[in-house]
Amino acid sequence: MALQPDRQTLKLQAINALDQARANLRGGWAEAREHWRPRNIIRDRVEKHHIAIAVGSVIAGFLAFRWLFSDRTPSSPAAPRRRSLSGFLLNGLWGMAREPLLALATQQLLPVIMPLVSKYVSQFQAPHRTSTPE
Repeated sequence: MALQPDRQTLKLQAINALDQARANLRGGWAEAREHWRPRNIIRDRVEKHHIAIAVGSVIAGFLAFRWLFSDRTPSSPAAPRRRSLSGFLLNGLWGMAREPLLALATQQLLPVIMPLVSKYVSQFQAPHRTSTPE
């Protein structure tokens, strides 16, 4: 028969295992928190898909321009009825939310996008040459 460890030894082993598990979790949480921060996620996605974002932004800007500056003549007799309540609500919401949304987007996205734009533009700049008199 093998000797079984006494109760105090089992308690100490359980406490040590619990401390080790807590330490492992603490390190894992810190890494997960850093990895899943929204700012880091956005920065990674912008770096990875900068061309698609640029193309999508151009298309969205074009559609927004067409929507904002198109003439509002109805294309069918039912169009004014469809547009009445929904248009009123959406225009009111957009009017209230436009300034805060633009300020928030500028504040959050500008620090992420500007380094990428400057890095991209710097690729096309010619190195500065110093002229030597002859």
